[in-house]
Amino acid sequence: MDSQNSRPAGFVILLLALPALIYLVLVQIYAFNFPFLDDYATVLVHSVQTMGDQIKAWFVPHNEHIHLIVKAVVSFDLWIFGEVNLTRQIWVGALVFLLFYWKFLKDQREEDLPWIWLIPLPFILFQPSYWGTITWSTTSLHNFPGLLFAWFAIRLWSSPDFRQKMLAMVLTGLALLTNGFGLAVLGTLILWSLFEYWKTRKTSPSFSKTPFIALGIISLGWVLFRISLGELNLQANIDGNSPTEYAHFLTNFLGSCFHFLGSPWLNILAVLQCVLLFLLFRKGLHKSHPTLFYFIIYLLLSALLTTIARTDLGPKQGLASRYRIYSTLLLCCTYLAYAHMYWRTWDVKKRALPILFAASAIFYTTSLAVNVNNLNKIKNRLMADQQRWYNGEPIQEYLNPRDARLILDEASQVGTFPKENP
Repeated sequence: MDSQNSRPAGFVILLLALPALIYLVLVQIYAFNFPFLDDYATVLVHSVQTMGDQIKAWFVPHNEHIHLIVKAVVSFDLWIFGEVNLTRQIWVGALVFLLFYWKFLKDQREEDLPWIWLIPLPFILFQPSYWGTITWSTTSLHNFPGLLFAWFAIRLWSSPDFRQKMLAMVLTGLALLTNGFGLAVLGTLILWSLFEYWKTRKTSPSFSKTPFIALGIISLGWVLFRISLGELNLQANIDGNSPTEYAHFLTNFLGSCFHFLGSPWLNILAVLQCVLLFLLFRKGLHKSHPTLFYFIIYLLLSALLTTIARTDLGPKQGLASRYRIYSTLLLCCTYLAYAHMYWRTWDVKKRALPILFAASAIFYTTSLAVNVNNLNKIKNRLMADQQRWYNGEPIQEYLNPRDARLILDEASQVGTFPKENP
């Protein structure tokens, strides 16, 4: 077995790259240049503003999020090409996802996990249950940059070097300005720092206060910024939901990459996964592989934030395709954590890798079969909406058909989204 080689064998490279290449093929086939839901506000409405207003709008909230990256990409798309193209924007998101995958993969290898034990990772990660990132510009540019900033921030925070910690703060700021899950990045770094302080409070009385000062400054700045926008109000979302409703939504969110199994199986699997993660904590994952452990904390905090903000919309909202990348990454991290802890034991058992690879391949194949059908459906719906716009009929893939038509017509008139004959 060539698991100890510094460079992966050719067949390992092929297996590590194949699911990523298939994901790009899916983008090529199913990405369609027509808006879907939030795309009307974050792309088309943004595109008709003046340049100065566009730059100001980069920092204006949309629901719980500030879509800096989404709106900045839309602006640059418009400034470079003279019009916005949602397919082009989806491709930007896909390339960011590949960058995240490359960095994620590289960092696992640098922590001495042999290449061959990384083979199941892409078959878990690139299963397309989060198909919204392939058909929905806002979701692609909302999720993938946020995940990239989160991983880099947490990775850099693990370093004792002051400059790297400050760079982690910059990336945390970018995460906060990318989507609401940036709060989970900030919360993760705060929890990490508090744990380090508690662990060393007796043995190291000269514990550095610099991380706490930096975290305090960015936390205070963020609170003041959101208050100034009149957007800091969670109470309306918290009232009226029972503990059972919260639990149902949370387990739906955590298990959503298994959405095709349906309730209660995915809820059971979500609970089982939490048990497995707790056992990893008991085994000392937070000490041996802190970056991976705290990225798991980030994913769990993201799930909790979504549960608090969206449970009132019903438990099925936790299964939305745009959230499934977080469930998918949680599954990836669970596998990687056990691989880091036990690969030497598995290496002795020659059947371990084939079984793990077979399980990941079955999961990937099942998800691909189910979600290609979903991709076909959503592309057909978008194509139908494009035809409706051309024919003067009501738009269906937006909450208010009249508003959708007004937005489309204005963008067409000013030339940022030309009306084309389907």
